[in-house]
Amino acid sequence: MMKIVITPPQNCIYRAKRCTLKLILAMALCLWSIASTAAFSQTIPCQVRLEFETTSTGQQLVHYRLYMQITNLKPRPITAVSVNWLNENNEIIGNSDADCRLDNQPLGLSQTGQCSRKVQSINQRWMEKLGQMIWTEMVNSELSEFRRIKSCKIQGYRFE
Repeated sequence: MMKIVITPPQNCIYRAKRCTLKLILAMALCLWSIASTAAFSQTIPCQVRLEFETTSTGQQLVHYRLYMQITNLKPRPITAVSVNWLNENNEIIGNSDADCRLDNQPLGLSQTGQCSRKVQSINQRWMEKLGQMIWTEMVNSELSEFRRIKSCKIQGYRFE
């Protein structure tokens, strides 16, 4: 009796090795994209500052403005970011967006710039209704609440 041995042609073995290599590369690319996406959801320092303004009508306004510095690691120009506000324990205590444009120009690739957002305003009418002492206490109380914000976690980007 004759024994028949069938061996695969060399090009089949070569194709199997190429497919395995492609699979490994595809998995590595997926892992890299997941890791890079997580890196873009970064936590950065931010703070709320108290700003005073006098309108053209002479009315006094107090603004609480959120500020942060970001570096654009995205391949597209960024006009704004969406952030969660975090306290010292990294617990979410609020959220907002922040505008990253300067002179109406977006933040380009590899550029670092300031993003900000007016989170609250108190006008002079409150002072007239409540009196200066209570109005000052209210302004300082609000500032104390906003000072609980220790960092911001970027949740998303708005592109041009």
